[in-house]
Amino acid sequence: MKGVAPSSSSSIKCAIILLFLGGAFYLRIEADRRREFFQREGDSSADLFFDRIDVNHAGSAALEALPGIGKFLANEMIKYRCKHGLFKKPSDLLNVKGIGPKRLKQISPYLIFSSPRGNQEKKKGPCE
Repeated sequence: MKGVAPSSSSSIKCAIILLFLGGAFYLRIEADRRREFFQREGDSSADLFFDRIDVNHAGSAALEALPGIGKFLANEMIKYRCKHGLFKKPSDLLNVKGIGPKRLKQISPYLIFSSPRGNQEKKKGPCE
């Protein structure tokens, strides 16, 4: 008896399962890589499970991880936060030099806006 070729629908199902498992494996590796990076940088403000960054307490390294945000814009965000206080909503970031509506739309899904922590002043976030 010659080998029986699997049906095309079962081949497609196997391919989909393999793609799904590969994607899940990649995401796990990426989360571990990010966790190691932020631990090395001493920055615990990134919520790695949801891939969101607390813009009110993030350091430069965490902010630079945002799409389209480099060292310059990360520093501008921190300077603005130090001078004017915590960001309350995404549109507050439009006041930061270099962030316009297009860039804000690009980074908004990755941001959270928390309130003051511990002994910090009511209005100001950490300054680097």
